[in-house]
Amino acid sequence: MKKALTILFLLLSLLAFKNIAYAETPIDACF
Repeated sequence: MKKALTILFLLLSLLAFKNIAYAETPIDACF
């Protein structure tokens, strides 16, 4: 159960990071 929560947290962090990066630079579109 704890592993699933960790994976979920990592996914949310990745989404947040991509959103922040996209807001600053449109280069994120190449991913």
